[in-house]
Amino acid sequence: MASVSTRSATEHGILEQPAAFCKNQLPTSADVFRAYDYYVKTAKASTVHERATFVAEEVKEIYDRASIPTAEINSIVVRIKRLATKVQELGKYSDAKKSSATSKETLQSLENLFDICACKCFDGGARERSACKCPLACKIPAI
Repeated sequence: MASVSTRSATEHGILEQPAAFCKNQLPTSADVFRAYDYYVKTAKASTVHERATFVAEEVKEIYDRASIPTAEINSIVVRIKRLATKVQELGKYSDAKKSSATSKETLQSLENLFDICACKCFDGGARERSACKCPLACKIPAI
């Protein structure tokens, strides 16, 4: 008899169903984890590093299509591994802890953009493009 995977068998306890990326928009952290979980469920990659590398290449491709300079692929892989660990730790919370403020803050942070831009000047307080101190190759292009 063939193995059948139902929605309830493949669903992640926190972030619902695993899914591949939507190629038309920049991904959130939750989208990145869903894609990572998708590779876990479809067994396209056997190790954590391989899965993270597949996802990192897809994320980098989306940012490249948007003409946004990104960090190196190795640092993206590290960020994805950290994200996977963070979500897996969240899944280990007991029911009482899942309603806590820290758990809710962590879940809310997963809805933020998965930012792999090379330029971090905006995070540092530079609100104008002229205030950016990054080299020209790393600057986010003007619209």
